[in-house]
Amino acid sequence: MDGGMEFRLLGPFEVVRDGTPVGIGAARQRTVLATLLLASNRTVAVSRLIEALWDEDPPHTAKSQVHICVSALRRQLSHAGGRSPIATRPSGYLISVPDDAVDVRRFEMLVAEAAAQQSPEEAVQRLRAGLALWRGPAADGVGSRVVQAAATRLNESRLAALEDCLDLELQLGRHHDLTGELRELVAEHPLRERLCGQLMLALYRSGRQADALESFRTTREILADELGLDPGEELRRLEQAILANHPALGLPDGARHRGNSRRGHPRLPAAPGWTNSAGDLAMTSATLSEPGSHPEDRRTTHEAALDAVRRTGNRHGEASLLYSLALLALGERPSDASWMLGRAQALFDELGDVHGLALACSGLAVVDRLSGRYTEALVRYRAALAGFEQVGDLVGKSHVRRDMAQIHMDQQRYDVAEQLLHEALAVCRKLGAHRVTAQTEYQQAELHLRTGRLDEAERSFEAARQAAGEARDIVGQAYATLGLGITRSARGEPDRAERDLRAALDLADQTDDLLLRSRTRLALAELDAARDRAAAGMPRVEHAGARTRGRMGSASGQVRLGRGGTRGGPHGSVPGDVDAGPDPELGQDVGDVDLDGPQGQEQPTGDLRVRLAVGDPVGHLQLGRGQRLPAGGRPPAAAVDPADAVRA
Repeated sequence: MDGGMEFRLLGPFEVVRDGTPVGIGAARQRTVLATLLLASNRTVAVSRLIEALWDEDPPHTAKSQVHICVSALRRQLSHAGGRSPIATRPSGYLISVPDDAVDVRRFEMLVAEAAAQQSPEEAVQRLRAGLALWRGPAADGVGSRVVQAAATRLNESRLAALEDCLDLELQLGRHHDLTGELRELVAEHPLRERLCGQLMLALYRSGRQADALESFRTTREILADELGLDPGEELRRLEQAILANHPALGLPDGARHRGNSRRGHPRLPAAPGWTNSAGDLAMTSATLSEPGSHPEDRRTTHEAALDAVRRTGNRHGEASLLYSLALLALGERPSDASWMLGRAQALFDELGDVHGLALACSGLAVVDRLSGRYTEALVRYRAALAGFEQVGDLVGKSHVRRDMAQIHMDQQRYDVAEQLLHEALAVCRKLGAHRVTAQTEYQQAELHLRTGRLDEAERSFEAARQAAGEARDIVGQAYATLGLGITRSARGEPDRAERDLRAALDLADQTDDLLLRSRTRLALAELDAARDRAAAGMPRVEHAGARTRGRMGSASGQVRLGRGGTRGGPHGSVPGDVDAGPDPELGQDVGDVDLDGPQGQEQPTGDLRVRLAVGDPVGHLQLGRGQRLPAGGRPPAAAVDPADAVRA
């Protein structure tokens, strides 16, 4: 593709080459192109494009119409830019473009660069540069529900970046310059209390105390009229500080009225209730981080924030950020995570923060559980449960109950685990917390599968898939659909199982989760083997093994054709075992697949012989090493080895 091509989604959707618009005429072509660009340099499944075009009511010719749209797009982009950037992949299409050719990616890079800056002045420059890319609401003019859902998230990220930028500029003493902009923003977004607080602070520092208080009263009336709510505690505290002319509302040390910058990290406004913002942000990000987000970026940002709160002596912020950093370190550096959680626990204890203590205690329990110290973990979980009960954190209680249930499942105390999951699920449904509901339903399905209750496992996996869909959690949908396929295969329903597994693969291909894709291909290969189609299953197994080896850098990924058997492949003979090897993220094997029965005997059609982990952050679906589960049957009592079933 010609280097002069630009794709603009931050406003009316348009394609530009060397400053001249490129015509993308038909609405369907614009929808397909926008959907591909929102996931640029990643494969978008055909099923996703169909959903973007027709939502839940596609025609019978949907796939062929998608191919026609893509062909037309390729011709138009080739004519404008030399060659088409759209490539075909096994499950869909990928648009390969430089990050700086898509305004969405440029905006995201500038925001990330701002977060890494030491100087507030430099951070503001990058944020303002990113905000200048916006020309209106994201993807304006593209009517697809799928595209508009992504546009809503982009619009929210713009407002969040703008609020961060305004905070920094207030710290630089630019309150006089900001009052006009803030008035317009508050009028446009009257329910955003953070913007109201920034306007109040700018007006107060400009010597307009009465106007600041009037802004608070206006926001309070709007919240009461439209939502039946009072302003939040932070905004109420700011109002009280303004009424009292609290000295903490003055300019930060060293800031000047006309915006000259100072060195070092920006300091948060010192009004009562505002000094904990960095710590509160850490707590929120630890709870709300989306699957697929980049932990390295979060770690860098959190470490910079930790340095900032230590400079200002903000002990609550330090404790909160240590807790959040510990969660990021759990999978790779458990000893570091344990130290940070211990330090956070001590700080929360000194501050008398019951909620923080409960969070730190639950984190330490996770470390114990991952290390196999189940008794110690349960003691800590019970202490955390009491803390969450005291402060009324229902979601925190649900998380703890799920973790405790996993321990009891791993030790085959299924009745206790089931009761805990039942309690957690009741709370999640009541709160409408779709993502946590999906995780809990998935975990309950795993329990049913382990105990041979296939009908109940099927219902729970279906409920998990529905909840994950409502949460727009593609990874969660993929795992739940994979679980459905495995369950239906075990019930002797190979046709339904194959449909589920193919749907799971379509979803998995929309993610960066290589293990998920490999597990799904292994499950499809196992299904082929169970239906006496070993030859059909071989390419899936070899592909899954190759992807897994590429991820793990091991020589595993072999196919077992019988005792001592081998099978030739495109590069020579393939050793006779499928063993995807140790999973560095889950701490256990990815999967073994036998295409023949024990001692080289052929497997009866319809039987399932699988050791397949389909874990996510809530646990693993696993039938045990080398176990056989006849269609509709129950696994033996020792089907799960607790040493293999420890959840990551």
